[in-house]
Amino acid sequence: MIGRIMLVCAIAGFCYIIVPAVSKLIAIIRRKRFLRVMRASSGIFGSGIEFGQGFLTIKPKNPAIAQMKITLQKTHFFMLQKTGDLEEILWKNMFMIRRGVTLAYYAPLRRQGRGLCVFHEELSETELAARVSLLVLPGRLPEPVKNYSIAIGAFLEFCIFLDSLQYDGMTSVSISALVAIFGKALPYCPPGLFFTMGAHLSESRHVGSDASGQKKSRQRKAVGFLLITAGILLNIAVIFFVIRKVGFSLP
Repeated sequence: MIGRIMLVCAIAGFCYIIVPAVSKLIAIIRRKRFLRVMRASSGIFGSGIEFGQGFLTIKPKNPAIAQMKITLQKTHFFMLQKTGDLEEILWKNMFMIRRGVTLAYYAPLRRQGRGLCVFHEELSETELAARVSLLVLPGRLPEPVKNYSIAIGAFLEFCIFLDSLQYDGMTSVSISALVAIFGKALPYCPPGLFFTMGAHLSESRHVGSDASGQKKSRQRKAVGFLLITAGILLNIAVIFFVIRKVGFSLP
């Protein structure tokens, strides 16, 4: 039984925490690399005048540069928001981009590399360079790996749950697997929900109010993490207590 409980914990830790964390780290590294490319070169300032057949036709603002076609599948696309977010766009969703939108294209550094195309609302290359220089955060990151990882983890936990129901003396394993299936929702279930609300409230109250800057910000994040963890542990204890008290037999 101990081995199965450890397996439940291992699956939850790997699929719910480790894989999403590694995926996010890789995405941040990629995003920072894109920012370095954008800061190192002004790119080709122009507009997208035609989408179709897997290509985007770019009309450069500089009349000395001829129109060019770039392959959608061989290009990274981003939308530079006024809020400062750099939002990635899948090439399959390029049909949503209106024709005539202003953009900056950065050619690939390597021959077999992928180019970088950033849609924006700036009126000049100077304004674009100024906005790019202010980008310090990775911005909103796509998380497809996280979603798949959580789905796979929940499926594996469900298989353990069903298998454990067939054996006597496996009640704790079944409860553990059941808790793990809904593990991502635990911070938002009462009574642990109040710890989560306290963590978010504490962080929102102190945004921008500290003179010591990043150090206090890290301390608040650590306190918030501990509060949320305490709420999760409380919810797990309550679930075990209720199920043990009510019973776990199926009709």
